[in-house]
Amino acid sequence: MSKKFTSTRAELWDSVSHEYEETSFHRKHKLYPANSFRYELILDFLKTQEKTKILDAGCGPGLMTRTLQKEGWDVVACDYSQGMIKTSKKKAEEENLPDVYHHLSLQELSKLNEKFEIIILNGVLPYISKEEEHTVFAEIKKVLKPGGFLIASHYNLYFDIFGMDRWSVSAILENILEPVGLPKEEIKKADELITSVLKNPDHVLDKEKTMKLEDPIGYKDKLKSFGFAEFDQAYYNLFYLPAKFEAEQNQDVREDLERKLRRNPKGLLLYRTFVSFAKLAS
Repeated sequence: MSKKFTSTRAELWDSVSHEYEETSFHRKHKLYPANSFRYELILDFLKTQEKTKILDAGCGPGLMTRTLQKEGWDVVACDYSQGMIKTSKKKAEEENLPDVYHHLSLQELSKLNEKFEIIILNGVLPYISKEEEHTVFAEIKKVLKPGGFLIASHYNLYFDIFGMDRWSVSAILENILEPVGLPKEEIKKADELITSVLKNPDHVLDKEKTMKLEDPIGYKDKLKSFGFAEFDQAYYNLFYLPAKFEAEQNQDVREDLERKLRRNPKGLLLYRTFVSFAKLAS
């Protein structure tokens, strides 16, 4: 990840840090509470574990950190957005909770000089380029104890292929056709045809292309290459209609299905995102 991109992305998060928790988790502006379902999945898993030391890496405004602190976990948190850290500290002070926040990126985790039994990466890895993955996973392994758990969320490649929105074009071209070696002139033709069928969905902006998609089916093998064994996956952020028609979905029906199909094979096409649960080799 280039220094320029890191700075630009951090500035973006800085700009929304003051309202991110309210708009993304608490139904302000009537948004679908997808992030709340992600937290629900993670907290359900943590209920099965002894309360130990956790790193909330990419903590955002600190909601997960504060929740875990109240439940008795020993938590340390970090984020590369100064705005998010400022917001986290303010909210912790308002709730009389310890300030455990550090302004650090994933590439700097070893600077914490601590070891953890569990590391949580909420909506963080999609912003790490493929070139940076080895560095980031090396840092994770420096601070995660052998046998420790890694919990991370990702964008589902298969959902974006069938979503019929601006993400579909990018997902098909960049994750399927280009990797198999399709000639450039054929890729251009495919771009034009797919876009016409989707009635001009708008192409993904350059800055959005940095949000990496993951293959839920192949992710277990990818983690294995980094020394982790994935033992569970669960989907969240369900669409029973293609994403292009999100506004036409009945939100009550959507939420009801959300919990029913989390580990159903049909989730491969119906959920935009998934959470991976993995264990570092002892």
